[in-house]
Amino acid sequence: MISEVLKYGLSSETIIPDPPPKDGTIIIMQRHGKYDEGTGHLTQEGKNETLKRSREIIQKMIEQIPENEREYISLLVVASPTRTNIGKRSVETANLVIKSVNDIFEEYKIPKQNIITKKPRPSEYIEVPRILKGDNAYLRFLVNKYGKKTKEFWQAYEEDKNKVQLK
Repeated sequence: MISEVLKYGLSSETIIPDPPPKDGTIIIMQRHGKYDEGTGHLTQEGKNETLKRSREIIQKMIEQIPENEREYISLLVVASPTRTNIGKRSVETANLVIKSVNDIFEEYKIPKQNIITKKPRPSEYIEVPRILKGDNAYLRFLVNKYGKKTKEFWQAYEEDKNKVQLK
């Protein structure tokens, strides 16, 4: 699983809804759906995609937990405070995850008070890749070689394929 994420990047396809061990904790990362690069807001398609995918992930995880243990499931939702223009797609995604969780908890009769956050808690520790901030010489190099944020772009970035000296 981890090698697949490192090889292809974080996407809906690389998120596997494994349940936590008994009395344990897991972290589920939800990738945002399609968004408008001009505003930074999720598109309607992106919202629908996010609702569908978050529901699938959480539902599959819950179904792997014995019924008599489901009442002990708690959930905390955090989001990146990153802003693109006027939009905060990470916070919008987190709000949609909370909506999915509310619906699923109701369906599975899990106490709603187990949803620790009623709205996403932005965390300064979650941020956009640093390559997209500050000096952008390396970013320009990768875009010129692989295209803007393509699969090849991210692979080259993650694997540090192009060890070059940029001035």
